[in-house]
Amino acid sequence: MFEFIGGGRSADLSPGSPDVPGVNDAVSRLGGPGGALPCVSVNLDVLQKTAAALLGENLRGRWWGMYAEALEGLSLESLRGETLLHYDLHSGNLHVAGQGVYVIDWSFLCRGQGWSTPRCSFLG
Repeated sequence: MFEFIGGGRSADLSPGSPDVPGVNDAVSRLGGPGGALPCVSVNLDVLQKTAAALLGENLRGRWWGMYAEALEGLSLESLRGETLLHYDLHSGNLHVAGQGVYVIDWSFLCRGQGWSTPRCSFLG
């Protein structure tokens, strides 16, 4: 459902924030079937190739081992699914207005396994 949301603010995700219960409710809602939307694996394939290139340059930072392990263990096939995914969920895309939390900016809309990224629907 599309609707105009007047006023409001970005959600506060800090511990103890009164916004957290509404945000939890918003992200717990399931999206509908993805249909012809691109699979989340398409987006992650680009990130995987970028990470491989960076790791190939032998960048050795504090987190290098974690990234190398994550890249090695990532199975793009395991991400395929039909759940509607937002794929860019952060406090700036969680809008608190009135008594609700709205998920906005669906420019990275895709489909995949529900566990692969927070999933949600438009809320009213």
